[in-house]
Amino acid sequence: MLSQLKISNFKIVEELVLNLQSGMSVITGETGAGKSVLVSALNLVLGDRADRGVVLEGTERAELTATFDLQSNADAQSWLKQRDLNDSLDDGLDDSAQCIIRRILTQEGRSRAYINGQPSPMADLRELGEMLVDIHGQHEHQSLLRAEVQLQLLDQFAGHTELLGQVKSSAENWKILSETVQTLQSKVAEAEARRDFLDFQLAELQSLDMSEQEIIELDLEQKRLARASETLESGHQAFQLCSDGDDSAAASLAKAIQQLGDIPDPALAATIELLSSAQIQVEEAASDLQHYLEKLDLDSSRMGEIEQKMQQLFEMSRKHRIKPAELPRLLNDLQEERQQLESGDERLQQLNAELTTIEQQYQSAATKLTASRKKAVKKISKQVTERMQGLGMAGGDFRVQLEGLDSKAPSQRGNEKAVFEVSTNPGQSHKALGRVASGGELSRISLAIQVITADHSAISTRIFDEVDSGIGGDTADIVAERLHELGEKNQILCITHLAQVAARGDQHFKVLKQVVKGQTRVDLTELTGNEKTTEIARMLGGNAESKQALAHAEEMLGKA
Repeated sequence: MLSQLKISNFKIVEELVLNLQSGMSVITGETGAGKSVLVSALNLVLGDRADRGVVLEGTERAELTATFDLQSNADAQSWLKQRDLNDSLDDGLDDSAQCIIRRILTQEGRSRAYINGQPSPMADLRELGEMLVDIHGQHEHQSLLRAEVQLQLLDQFAGHTELLGQVKSSAENWKILSETVQTLQSKVAEAEARRDFLDFQLAELQSLDMSEQEIIELDLEQKRLARASETLESGHQAFQLCSDGDDSAAASLAKAIQQLGDIPDPALAATIELLSSAQIQVEEAASDLQHYLEKLDLDSSRMGEIEQKMQQLFEMSRKHRIKPAELPRLLNDLQEERQQLESGDERLQQLNAELTTIEQQYQSAATKLTASRKKAVKKISKQVTERMQGLGMAGGDFRVQLEGLDSKAPSQRGNEKAVFEVSTNPGQSHKALGRVASGGELSRISLAIQVITADHSAISTRIFDEVDSGIGGDTADIVAERLHELGEKNQILCITHLAQVAARGDQHFKVLKQVVKGQTRVDLTELTGNEKTTEIARMLGGNAESKQALAHAEEMLGKA
């Protein structure tokens, strides 16, 4: 509940403090006394856009502060905790059960806002404000005109907390998974072109059918064969020098051994042995060389085949900007990528199956919610109609229409929206609540709905700004009774011109406009005892000091 509202240098208010209790509080005063300033200030605290010129002339800035007791508002407490805005107070109280919202406005049009001392954006003020206060009066401040609030009130009335939780959970899961599927679908679509290109590249690389080591060996073989003619000529010459002909090394060694063998000197035995060994090695070398030359001569026939293969390798390596020996490794990498693309298709199929399951869960819960809403529509329509007629709208009729959503995607609120419609007079067609011409009628319809749904709403503070406009007599008594009835379970703050309503207030404040030193100022006083009686007498009309008016006022207060 709202426990205090402090206003400083705002419009024509210099300093004002409104301390509120639970129950029903009323604010009265002469027409034009400035009662609407209080509602304007609270709206700004709760995130309304500030116009230029709201700062009191001659001052630099206006400061508006609202203090809320959140002991019975679990939603607001949770909201503050989630944003770490509940631990900045140092007053010995349970921080989670208290909230202080401050708004500062400057003459230059700048604005700053704080929640429990922490700088906060206007969006946070508006979001939190919707959990704290419901203001009824002018059309733009009526939360009942918003489609989401109408559906929320219907669900609160019907007790749909559990069903709504199931619908919301399924819708949230569907949205998250749907976004994942869309992202993967985009990647898979892009992968189609990539997959076709990979298949082409893989076919080219696989046609080479060579390992890295085979490519290295082929390169060496090509280099060897490229010099085959030179090698053959040099090899043949070396072979001739070793063993082919009378002047070869082998023949010369044989002659030397023969010559030394004819000398009968044992001292030459070792020399002859060395020469014999050399002869054997030369002959073996010549034999190896002969075999090499024979093989080389045969391999030269492969030169064309090898050159063609190497040409393919070099063309492929230039295309991929790598060395020929790295082509097998590229083939392996592309094969792995191709396999991953296939796994993307499989993952997409799996996610689509999960998405279908979640959508079925959503539709199951949403269908149950729709059926329950249809039942609740009849009940709430009947009860609000009865309340309307009791508030001076004889013949008025209220109904709720359920309309399907345009979007086919699962919604956290279910498959339909609620539209509050009303016919204010017999024979008139029903119109959407926001199109009701009379502000007084709209206020009374809102009051009827509030009375019906109050037990189901988490908002404990409700402000009615002249909801009694244009009514009187017995209807005024009924309005007063309904407002007081609301005050038994909620905190009600009512700005009123009706004595009947003012008489039912647990707290009574009077707004007084005064001219001080040539400057218009607004002051606020809490009335008690005779002050309250006098104010009620004034509101009844005529001379507020007359015994008759005072007696009537005392009678009304006594009945209250």
